[in-house]
Amino acid sequence: MTKYEFTLSLSEIVESLDVADRIAGRCDDSTIWTTGGVTRVIFHRESESLDAAIRSAISDLENCGVHVTRVETEESHLIESINSELCVAQ
Repeated sequence: MTKYEFTLSLSEIVESLDVADRIAGRCDDSTIWTTGGVTRVIFHRESESLDAAIRSAISDLENCGVHVTRVETEESHLIESINSELCVAQ
């Protein structure tokens, strides 16, 4: 199994300690924080694929009563950067 790192943004700010505790209890491979009015959960999840890791994390968070609105990975940032460079070069 490979360990994948990715960040999931939530639809609302997690202010309740009860919700934060549920996330921490269910997702012991994650760290939760809020900045700029957005709560994000960063994962270091072992799985057979990035897709499976992300989908299982989304499912775990939804079972905690929160909704995921965005997925970010280092790979996605790299791809965005390269695409931006390609657009400028044209």
